[in-house]
Amino acid sequence: MNTAGNLEHEDLKMDVDTTMNSESKPSLVSELLEFTLQYPYNYEGHVKLVEELKRHGLKEDLHAARERFQSLFPLSEDIWIEYLEDEKAVCNTLKDYERIVGLFEKAVTDYLSIRLWQLYLEFLLTLVDPSTFSSENAELQDVVSLQDVYSLFERAYEICKYHFSQSQIIWEQFLEFLEETGENLFESDQDKTVRDRMHEFYLERLETPHSQVGDTFSSFSSFVTNNWSQEEYEVIMSNTNKVYEMNLSKYKKIYDNELQLSASNHSLECYMDILNSESRRSTAIFQYVATLYERAICFYPLVGDLWLEYLAWVSKSDFPPQAYAIAERSVRNCPFVGKLWAMKLLYMIVVGLSNNSIHEEKERCLKMNLLSGFDEYCAFFSEYLKLCIYISSNELDPAHYIRNEIQIIEDFMHHHFPGLRDYNLRIESAKINLLISLNDYDSVENCWIKLQKDFQKSAKFWILRYTATLRYNPELAIDSLRKGLYKDLDNPMLLFEFYESVVTLNHDCFTSISQFYDFTQAKSLFVKRSLTSQAQNQQPIPSVEEVQEQTVASPDRAKKRKPEDDESLLKRSRLPEKHRNREEFTVLVSNLPHDITEKDLQQFFKECGKVLQILIYDDNHGKKLAQIEFSETSEVLAAKTKDIKQIKGHEISVQIHVDTTLYVTNFPPTFDENKITDLFSTYGRVVQVRFPSLKYDTNRRFCYVQMSTPEEAYHALQLHSKVLETRYELKVFISDPNKSGARSGAVYEKRELYLTNVDFDVNDSQVREFFIKYGTVESVRLPSKASTKGHMGFGYVIMSSSSEAENALSAAGKVLGKRVLNVVISQPKKAISKEKVTKDRGPTFTKMLNRDSTDSKTPPTSLNQVHSKSLGIINVDQTINEPRLRSVFEPYGEIFRVVLHPEHEGAIVEYVDIHNAGKAALAVEGMKLSGRELHVTTVNEMMHNKPNYNQAFVPKPRPRKAGARLGFQKTQNSSNQTDIQQQSKNEENDTMQIDPPKTNDDFRKFLFKDTQS
Repeated sequence: MNTAGNLEHEDLKMDVDTTMNSESKPSLVSELLEFTLQYPYNYEGHVKLVEELKRHGLKEDLHAARERFQSLFPLSEDIWIEYLEDEKAVCNTLKDYERIVGLFEKAVTDYLSIRLWQLYLEFLLTLVDPSTFSSENAELQDVVSLQDVYSLFERAYEICKYHFSQSQIIWEQFLEFLEETGENLFESDQDKTVRDRMHEFYLERLETPHSQVGDTFSSFSSFVTNNWSQEEYEVIMSNTNKVYEMNLSKYKKIYDNELQLSASNHSLECYMDILNSESRRSTAIFQYVATLYERAICFYPLVGDLWLEYLAWVSKSDFPPQAYAIAERSVRNCPFVGKLWAMKLLYMIVVGLSNNSIHEEKERCLKMNLLSGFDEYCAFFSEYLKLCIYISSNELDPAHYIRNEIQIIEDFMHHHFPGLRDYNLRIESAKINLLISLNDYDSVENCWIKLQKDFQKSAKFWILRYTATLRYNPELAIDSLRKGLYKDLDNPMLLFEFYESVVTLNHDCFTSISQFYDFTQAKSLFVKRSLTSQAQNQQPIPSVEEVQEQTVASPDRAKKRKPEDDESLLKRSRLPEKHRNREEFTVLVSNLPHDITEKDLQQFFKECGKVLQILIYDDNHGKKLAQIEFSETSEVLAAKTKDIKQIKGHEISVQIHVDTTLYVTNFPPTFDENKITDLFSTYGRVVQVRFPSLKYDTNRRFCYVQMSTPEEAYHALQLHSKVLETRYELKVFISDPNKSGARSGAVYEKRELYLTNVDFDVNDSQVREFFIKYGTVESVRLPSKASTKGHMGFGYVIMSSSSEAENALSAAGKVLGKRVLNVVISQPKKAISKEKVTKDRGPTFTKMLNRDSTDSKTPPTSLNQVHSKSLGIINVDQTINEPRLRSVFEPYGEIFRVVLHPEHEGAIVEYVDIHNAGKAALAVEGMKLSGRELHVTTVNEMMHNKPNYNQAFVPKPRPRKAGARLGFQKTQNSSNQTDIQQQSKNEENDTMQIDPPKTNDDFRKFLFKDTQS
């Protein structure tokens, strides 16, 4: 759910003065007031605001905050009780009484709550008791009569009496009221005595299924004993016992259901199973089924499917009056479900509300911005278009109205979801049906032609086209279906079977024979395509000798490329890797036994397809859950068929698990899995944190956070735009692998300027002052050098818009400081393909060394000197970035640079001081980072490391060389000085010097040589 939407609705404006300063109102309260006004659909914000206002005793503000809270959300039972108790305490006037009664009416409407009905009844009972009045509330005397209380008792009992486990509370309270006030209450009614009324009340209760039926029977026996003679007692009890026994047998199914519910701890799966069974029974009691739905909603108010089933079941009874109230409650609880909003609009039509009211409700739904993604908008608009045929009947020009609504919806979807297409064609199908109802067949055909460009390979598209076209042109319908047979379809067998059934059922034998030709030809074409595709996928891999012969035959290419070995050829001939779609190919399995293992689940789901990953964890109640990832959609659907099957005697539930993964970016570079988990744990259970591989781009900084439920994931969206460490504005979105939107950011928006030839004496402030005349400067960055305190002679300036950046290009050629500036628009980095990434790509260690040396006034550093204070680190996880690795090595001394080499699963760490390099080598060896042990070696050995992705890392033993030490060169005699100088010159032309291997013993000797001497 998107909690960042701002609702502009006059009924929901909070009548609270938020301009008070901190002296008159605590700062936290003011911040919460501002926050809830800015984000009105943040539930926790309202809860916290109410708590703070109550703690500080700000009664007027508390009253206003609660009213607004209640107008936006259905309140929980505990929040309602606290709210009503506070309001009851200040009920002294008739106006107070009317307001509190109104609150009670809203409270008992939100959910079926026995406690709230008790509180409501007790409130009225105090107003008929003379001893409760004083001079302060004397105005309330005679406001409530015994008849008013009796009417409320009747209503409460009628609503709650089929609550199997708790309805007895209301019944016993009602019974006590009748015993105490019956004589006064019915004194004017001479038709029945109080005794007869109570007798009927007992019999009616015994005919109603409830858990304490035995207690009711015993109480009835005592009542008969006290009010009838012995002879009469025996007759009455004999007759009643027959009714009692008959009802126990009659309602045995209900008693069994309740035992199941109790045993399952009122699980959602158990509720759904019982509701499915009860709603189909011919002898089912309507009120009992309705109460079952209400009880399930009390436990699971945010499950949209539960509300949808409830509304669908209620609608079977010719749309009863309470259906609209249920629809209204459903969108208050689940405003993120599009179909619920559409069903509410349907019930608004049923109850006869005006077109203006319906349109206002539709606009409120869209302005709230709470529908959870593209799929929910498709569901809402497709159902709304179906209603337009009824809404348009009250318009002067129905055809114009329908076309206008279609255009509005298409514009909305193109604006908010550019490029996304619904492969179920829900909106398009509804649109076409409307055009058919207008007899506008030309527009219908134009729609199909446009859709065919994108969906011609979809068998479902051709079936939908046939079904719709059949309504107005049967011949055109079968022609279009025949045309689809010859397409390269995603599911050709589905269309073949559908076509065969259509021809068999709807055409005579002569027509069927003539059309059988197309059917057989299409099948032959399908077989031919399949064989061709199979042959292409099974092309033989060329041998090494064949490749070498081709290389010799082309001498020019031979100079540029070396013959490939078998491994390289195999890699080059593989099909491209299929992108993992965890968000849509994962199922959630619940109600698992406590001793479940990954092996058990692997065995259970093996026939469904390839299982990529299994995560087993506990929910908030200690029950076992598992998330199982498959490789494609068909496997997920196959896994769904395991729903309600048993593992180790437990009946499991399998649900498609979507909208639980968050895409998180722009967090501090040093954040690891633990810090990300701590950040998101406030909003629910974090199942997994995944960082991307940096193998092909070491600058990537994002991760995926998987929450336990979709509700927790939407709740965690509150972290979006949260500022961390005073400078990083966190970005949090629901992960959508199908939504490949355009990249955003200053570079992609053409707002970033790249400056070169920047004077070394110029600072950030001077650059900002220089460019401010061209527009608003958002930020200035001049990368600094570690060796000196100055910058590196280039930088970046981000303007607020692309037009301002274009204007700023005129700064090129102008003098800033003592140099003439070069200014261009920054260009996005080009993506690097996996096949082209090698260790020689990008800046080499020597090039970086020489680049830094040329800017400095100090003499160039030799490669030997660099190697002496550099460490090669191997077994570095590919998700580890430079700041996280730097934080591991910085405690041992000042670091000059860290260079990542993910392709070798390694890195180079160069220290400023040679002694610090030695200390770090001893301390870091074997240290764990992201679950992997780091190993310190030479730069050369790290650069030659070839990771084995199929096995865990095991350090290879290397030969030891006498006098060799890690990271240090052995000193030479002065007689060899000339050779050393010549060697140094040669080294500067190489990308990497091969060092002899060193040992930890050599480090110890070096560090403690002064002590030993």
